[in-house]
Amino acid sequence: SSARGIALQASSGTLEMQILNNTLDQCDDGVYVAETIPTLSPAFTGVVWNNLIVAGSQGLAFMAPAAASLANDYNLINAPSNQATLGAHTITTPALLDAATRPRPGAGSPAIDAADGNALANGIVDNGLPILDLDGMRRVNGARADIGAYETGNLGFVQAATSANTGGHVVTLDPHDLADTSRLFATRRAAPGVANSYENFGVWRGFAGWTIYNEDHATAVAPGKAWNVFVPGSGTFTQTATVANSGPWATQIDNSSTNGLADRILLVRHNYSADGIYDDHPTAVYWGGVGSAGRWHIANADQAALTIGLGYNVYVQPPGPNAFRVATQMGYTLRVIDHPLINQVPCADVHVTRVIDVHAPPATADFMVEYNVSSTPLGYWLIRSPVPFPANTAFNVVIDPAQVNACTDRIFANGFD
Repeated sequence: SSARGIALQASSGTLEMQILNNTLDQCDDGVYVAETIPTLSPAFTGVVWNNLIVAGSQGLAFMAPAAASLANDYNLINAPSNQATLGAHTITTPALLDAATRPRPGAGSPAIDAADGNALANGIVDNGLPILDLDGMRRVNGARADIGAYETGNLGFVQAATSANTGGHVVTLDPHDLADTSRLFATRRAAPGVANSYENFGVWRGFAGWTIYNEDHATAVAPGKAWNVFVPGSGTFTQTATVANSGPWATQIDNSSTNGLADRILLVRHNYSADGIYDDHPTAVYWGGVGSAGRWHIANADQAALTIGLGYNVYVQPPGPNAFRVATQMGYTLRVIDHPLINQVPCADVHVTRVIDVHAPPATADFMVEYNVSSTPLGYWLIRSPVPFPANTAFNVVIDPAQVNACTDRIFANGFD
């Protein structure tokens, strides 16, 4: 028998299907559709759309006459043959996957930005699915969605301060082809052998590229200090504090991606490029209001007066297995992030924003994430605060599985698989 990615067989009746945005790799036949009792004339209807198929024998194996009414298009098929008439937008060139063990589209893959967005949107709506890819990240980055189950376009890396890239209170990020208009998010991470400190920091497009800087404009960045940097491919916008949308220590977000959606996962970071203002305060978000009238706010967590004109980078996505919220216990200074993708993975980039209760006491200091190698539980990521968490403190956490997979796959890291 052959190994098949998706196999559908029927003995009678009509089977309606939607096979959308799957990634099928290391199989003999990609999508196999056949009758089991020809005399009963079973039939298949529906669509096979936006699938990425790498198969050793047939990409689409549609057995006539049962599959005569089954439509297909916008698939990327990397296979020697097909037993189907391929749709006009089918791509039949090599898939250029990241690696056989990582079947995400790699650099230059024809799957990138090549899916039929209408078919994808209809499939999501018809089946009540979240607008997320298989990694639990946003489904569309760039002009269009990618063919297959994974969406490319996010960038994550660790930025360490060195004597070469640091000048006073500013660290220039290593080159990553970042555009002037990129919206960056950074989370302080503990570094082995470097004393913990919790200066408030922001991001700035400086003269030599993007930077991370200390908001007090005075404290020098010590070599070895490090940050997890996240540059999403979509889902970002700029929030500017105005007289109309701001209160004493917070600015209210009015955006269709967040309005009335208390479950959304937000990352926030002050962007000096948007305002030219130093903001030496820890930043947080909070939810206010009820139902559709509810709104997210960006706040000074220490409840100090908010400067009108401040500009913030905002990233938002629906909650999922890798974008979630963790609560803390009042009075504690540590919160373990127990997540199977990053447990025992020191190279993971964990991205975090504080969530506060508007009625709770202020948070007087910032935080960092830390890979725990010194106490129980060993090998887990922590959120560490220099002072106890106030009541009802939580944190939004975003983990990019593509980054974790890339940093842990050492055997196939060079692609010679």
